[in-house]
Formats: sequence, C-alpha cells, structure tokens
Amino acid sequence: MSSTAEIQIPPRVRETTRGDTLPHGRALLRDPAVALLLLVPLALLAIDPRWIYSPIHRDSWIYWGYFQNASTFAWKFPDQYFSSRLSVILPGHLLHRLLPLEAANHVLHLTAFWAALLSFYGVCASWLDRRRALLAALALGCHPFFLNAIGWNYVDGFGITYFLATLFLLTAALRSRHRSLCLVLAGAGATALVTANAFYGIYLPFLAAYFLLFDRGPGRRPLLSSIALTLAGAAGLFLVFGTVNRIMGGPFFYLAPSLSFIGGRVQTANPFRDPTYSWVPGATRLVLTLLILAGGAAVLALRRREADPARRRFAVFTQLQLLGLAGLLVFCQVKADMAVLQHLYYVSLLLPAVFFAFAAQLPPGLAGMKPRTFALLFGAAAGILGLSHALAFAPGSTVSWRPDLPVLAPLVAGGLLVVLPWLNGLATKGAAAWTLGTLMSLAICQLLAWEPSNSGQGFSRFGGDTRGAFRQVAQASALIDSRDPALGIRLWYTITPDDSNLLADMVSSTFLVCPSMVGGNFPALIFGAVMCDGTPLVAGQRIAVLSTDPAAFDQADRSLRGVGLAARLLERQEIAGPVPGFAVTFLEAVPAAGAP
Repeated sequence: MSSTAEIQIPPRVRETTRGDTLPHGRALLRDPAVALLLLVPLALLAIDPRWIYSPIHRDSWIYWGYFQNASTFAWKFPDQYFSSRLSVILPGHLLHRLLPLEAANHVLHLTAFWAALLSFYGVCASWLDRRRALLAALALGCHPFFLNAIGWNYVDGFGITYFLATLFLLTAALRSRHRSLCLVLAGAGATALVTANAFYGIYLPFLAAYFLLFDRGPGRRPLLSSIALTLAGAAGLFLVFGTVNRIMGGPFFYLAPSLSFIGGRVQTANPFRDPTYSWVPGATRLVLTLLILAGGAAVLALRRREADPARRRFAVFTQLQLLGLAGLLVFCQVKADMAVLQHLYYVSLLLPAVFFAFAAQLPPGLAGMKPRTFALLFGAAAGILGLSHALAFAPGSTVSWRPDLPVLAPLVAGGLLVVLPWLNGLATKGAAAWTLGTLMSLAICQLLAWEPSNSGQGFSRFGGDTRGAFRQVAQASALIDSRDPALGIRLWYTITPDDSNLLADMVSSTFLVCPSMVGGNFPALIFGAVMCDGTPLVAGQRIAVLSTDPAAFDQADRSLRGVGLAARLLERQEIAGPVPGFAVTFLEAVPAAGAP
C-alpha cells in the first residue's frame, strides 16, 4: 500500500469535487473508507464463511495440491500447464509452508480480497469520488460470484486481483512522485497476470488503453520511457519466476507448458464447447453484465452533463471497457472455438469491468450529500448486501421461481439497473433514494442469478459443511502424501456424483487426477492391467483406495486377481468429516501366488 499513499489529486479535481476524491499523501491511511473495506470480508466470514473454502471443482483442488507439493510437482509434472502458473502456486505454497492449514487458506484468500477491493476503490476514487467508489467497492465485495472467484483456489480470483492491482499501480504512476517505481511494479503485475493464465492477456490492451488515455498530467514522461520501465518490471518478475522454477526442477522457461497447451487447443476442436448453445437459458452468470451494459448507454448519452473532464473521461472509459471486454469474450466463444461464456471462471473476468461501469452509473449527487445521510445510506447498503450474502450461501434454495426461466428472473429483478442510470443523469435531487433502489435491485438480481448456478448449488453439497469437506480432503491428501512423499502411489475410486465419491475425486485432484490414478470405476479394472495414464499395473505398485465401503480391500483383491495380481493390506484409516466412514485403504499389488 506504500504506492497508495503517494497518490495526489490535481488541484482542479479537488476543487470540483469539494474534497470527495481520494485523499493524497498519508491522509489515505486515515481514510475511514479503507478501514470499512478491510472489515468487509471479515463481516462476510462472520455471517457465513462457506465462500472461503474451495467447493467441488477439480482444478481448484489441483492448485491446492501444488500449494502442498510445488517442488515435487515441478519436476514430476513439468509438461502440465498447471505447473506454469507460478503467480498462483508460489504464494499459496509459501503460505502453506509457513502457516497451519486453515490459517494459510484464510490469509491467502483474504489477502487477495483486500488487494483486489482496495485497488478497485483506489482507482474509482481517483477519478470519481470516494462515496461512489466506496459503495461500488462494497457491492463488488459482497457479490457472490466475486466471492466464489476469490474464495476458491482456481486461477480466476488471482487473475482478477492481479488485474486490479496492476490498474491501481498505473493509476499511482499517473499521480505519484514515484512514477518510475509504480511503472516497474505495474510491469511485474502484468507478468503475474499472464502467468496466472495466458488467456488473461486479454486484459493487457485495456491496461495499456487506460494508461494512454489518462496520462495527461504536467509531469507526463515520454511514452518510450514509460514503456521501458514497465517492460523492465515485467522482465524482472519473469526472470524471478524462471529461476525459482529451475531451482524446483522445472524448466527455466516456465510458460512453455501453457503455450504448448494453447497451441494444441488451436489445432483441435474444443471438446468443452457446446456448439448448440443449449447452455444460454441457464447462463444467469451473464445477466449482470447485460444489465450494466444497457445502463451504460445512459452514461454515454448523458456524458456531457459531467462538468469535470477527468470524471467524464473515466465514466466513458468504464462503459467502453466493459463493452470491449464483453465483445472480446463473445468473439472468443463464437469465432475462436472457445468455451469462455459457458464457464463461470471465464465470465468472472468481466467482474472488475462490470463494477467499474456500475460505479460510474451511480448518481454524482452522492458527493454533495450530508455526511450523516451518507452514513445512513452506507449502513442500509451494507445491510441489504449482507442479507443477500447470507441468503446466497445458505444451504438449500431460499428463493424459487419458474425453473424453466432461470435467466428471466434476475433480468426482471435487475431492471432498475437499466432505468436508474437514466434517471440519475436527469435528476438533480434524490441521490440517496436512487442509490438505495439501485443497490436493492442489484442484491435481488445477484441472488436470483447465483442460486441456480453450479457454484451456488455446489456450496450446498456435504450438508453445506464446506469447511468440514475442506478439512476431510486436506487430511486424506496429507495422509497419502506422508505414506509416499515421492508420489508414486496410485489412487483408486469411483467417479460418481454422490458425496463420498465427489470427496474422493477432490482428494485425487490434489495429485492431478489421471497421472496418479489406477482408475475411476472401482473396483473394476476396465482396461485390464493398465492404469489411467496407460502405465502398466505391476507387482510392487502401491495403491490407496478411497471409499466408504469397509469391504474395499476385499473388492480390490478380487479385481487384482483377475489380472494375475493380488492385494496385500498395508493399513486402513478413516478420515472424519461430513462424509461418514470415508477411509483410505493402503495396499500393495503383489503376484497372485504371493498373496496371503
């Protein structure tokens, strides 16, 4: 946050906003808005902490496995594209080496939450005013899809955080005396962003456009100098990542597996894309983007009513940024044979742009509101959004509507998000009422969009005990790791949608699934004496069976005898948690004649 303290507002902006823009110098550290935003995730954890534990999702548990075994995975799986994502892996690995299990999980995700939210607030407050920035940041922080992205271990939450942090650093570079340092750090942020997922390079043109559009102050440096500083920061972090990866046993050019994976996808049809678009009626994750895009038309139409040119420029930029980013994802889905709109973890990349646009659509009259009135408005907003959070993450459905019209419900509920920007631009009074109506519309809309989504339903699995499931998976994974640190052991379980086998699949994901599996149809060996990745199943192979069945060992022995082997029991341990009787049965494959 040191760069934040150096942000300064030009005198013209301070005069036109009557002191409501982001404070400069050390005053930022005393800004009550920052303290309030720091409390947001803590309050949400107190209301319902489910969001900070990774739910059912293979890839998020794969990255958790990297957090535990980064060095081993770097040399054991050097060709896996997961191994390229060091800006995700290394922070998680470091924290899980230093802190206990749950403390590491909470520090990792709370740090990402705070970095993303404070960066968002800093950018908005620099160009709009602190009150609109605070309300928009509160809305973003309570948005269930944002919480899902920040709270699990998948890469989209890291991508959002790195994008917002880089944008904030560029803002600081525009207004700080330490412009050179901020540009170097922004370059490093861009490397972290692309390292998290090469696809997140779609953010880079918008970062560049932002800097070019707003780099207009009297202290402006030559463009080539700014580019050189930014590239120096990007190259510096790239060298750090490459060196660390080489030390761990992977290649210095750590991005090679990601680029190879992308090249393979370009040359083949995408198996994850549904060309029939049958997913569209249930794509509630896209509703808020559509509503804010429609409301953005009001900002563009009424932009001349804003007297301050910097505010006007930022308001227009936010609407065009959202339009451009959404258009780019549509192009990727329709023309580039990608499945970006089908999956929440790609659509979540729109969230920063959505809420920047939302901030610019809030009524400018908030800046002139009496402090007591604004305090009441903020309290009401916090209550509305907090209630929405409690309902969204509660086990089971709390609302119902016609199941054949899932997209229509949040669209209708969010209708005010389209109408109010027009009214805000025309009205001279009533900013509190307009804002409260907007936030109520947003809360209902996001609740109706969240519950039918796969993520919303996922938090209701395991009886809603996401913490218990997290601990049960972690303990089972740690047990297996302790019995075979070289990770030569193979897992054997059944892939079905019931809770016990979903839990087993989450455990398997911490070891990258197929490369560490015997098979996924226990106790059958559907490919004979060949395991999931094509490796022969031979005597001496150690196996961990994941099952709630007390007779799992006997079933494994019978199957192994069908391929000329037998099972020797090593040990069996039950793991306490929301799936009762879940156990890890360790055995060794031996020649059938040598079986006890």
